[in-house]
Amino acid sequence: MYRAARNRGFTLIEILVVILIIGIILGVTLLAPRSSGPAQALQDESQRLQLLMEQARDRALLDGQEYGLSTTDNGYYWWRWSRDNEAWKKYEDAHYRPHQFSDRIRMDVIEPVPSNLPGNEQKPLIVMFSDGLMTPFQLNLYLGTDGQQTLQLSSDGLSAVSMP
Repeated sequence: MYRAARNRGFTLIEILVVILIIGIILGVTLLAPRSSGPAQALQDESQRLQLLMEQARDRALLDGQEYGLSTTDNGYYWWRWSRDNEAWKKYEDAHYRPHQFSDRIRMDVIEPVPSNLPGNEQKPLIVMFSDGLMTPFQLNLYLGTDGQQTLQLSSDGLSAVSMP
């Protein structure tokens, strides 16, 4: 009698079923809502500011143009050096608009120390220079008035903006 050799392996349908199951699990995991509590909002805001500062630094280097950042207690806004007028002008682009934090998030500037001199509101606190350097700084973002949860953004002016 002739015995048919039996191939050992998986059928195409078995492989497709496994791929389908993996796809469903990945889809549910990736599309699940993130926790959106106050701590997550603080983390999101600090990451957003960190990313924008790094992009502004790169943009200053690529454009040969100085950009700056000014802070308020509950937000920040951007500047660009105008070579025509030789003065700082408020800058609003698609990504670099004035930004206000939610009611619970506040920001303190530790370094550089903000000046109380007249006209200080007409120039940025932190400058991203066209040579790739930036003003050394330290910013604290914190929740509410008690400041129990604090995130810090800083740079020595040479290295990238970091959250130590």
